[in-house]
Amino acid sequence: MIKNYLVVWISISLASCSTEVFKEDPKSEKDFPEVQKEERKHQGDYKFESQQDSKELIDGLVINWKSKSDGPIIETGDVVNINYEVRLKDSTLIESNMKFGLRTYPFMVGFGLQTKGWDLALTNLHVGDSAEIFIPAALGRGERGYKERDKYSGEIKEVIPPNSDLILILRVESLEEPIREIDGNKVWRLLENKNNTAKFDEGNTVEFHCMVSTPSNPMYVNTFKNKPPFSLNLEDSGVVPGLKKALIGSKEGDRLYIFVPSHQGYKSRGYQKLVKPNEPLFYNVMIMKVQ
Repeated sequence: MIKNYLVVWISISLASCSTEVFKEDPKSEKDFPEVQKEERKHQGDYKFESQQDSKELIDGLVINWKSKSDGPIIETGDVVNINYEVRLKDSTLIESNMKFGLRTYPFMVGFGLQTKGWDLALTNLHVGDSAEIFIPAALGRGERGYKERDKYSGEIKEVIPPNSDLILILRVESLEEPIREIDGNKVWRLLENKNNTAKFDEGNTVEFHCMVSTPSNPMYVNTFKNKPPFSLNLEDSGVVPGLKKALIGSKEGDRLYIFVPSHQGYKSRGYQKLVKPNEPLFYNVMIMKVQ
């Protein structure tokens, strides 16, 4: 089961909490609002279901609220549980949390987990909002579009054509609270194997795969792509202090989101050309071994 969850998790992360996130959604796709096929000459000839409460942001991104909530405003560094669909303008379904068998998708805001349009839209929403969002190609997959290899035939198939505008339909179900916070470092556990008891601490070593992002440079490290996992212990020098603190207590099989503020990361010096001065870090982690 752990391997199956890992495949789903990596698939979503590359195409772009509690263990409740991996349970099957009892709702059907009929519960999602459908994108109408009728078009109009505005915003890439796409017609919203309703124009009663819309807001146009930079570069043509438009949020059309289906319902508003008085929940907290969403900010960079928040993890929100969302129900979502991504469609082309002709209503073709590209992906959704239900397509991956997930009840909701835990989304870390502000670190390029999906395209720029997602982060821009979400930081204009409140927890509890339901919205239909027009994402112009420049804030989506752009000129390259998106292709993926069919897992059965091995053929490369076009999923999103070049220069395609996208429609993101979502409901922000809840704000996911971290399981622990120390010195500003926050940890969310997406999956836990409770059969494992060995915890990372002084005197042992942890091996883990991860993707590392900043707000300006999404996934500048990705060990899931044919690279060996990282290995560290608490005595290692040169490791981001916040990362070591966040990993304490983790176990084999844990899947984690980790937020490291700049003062626990590379601070004002930044890191080469990869991390700007005073940028926070986001680690998307799978613990492979504690020994």
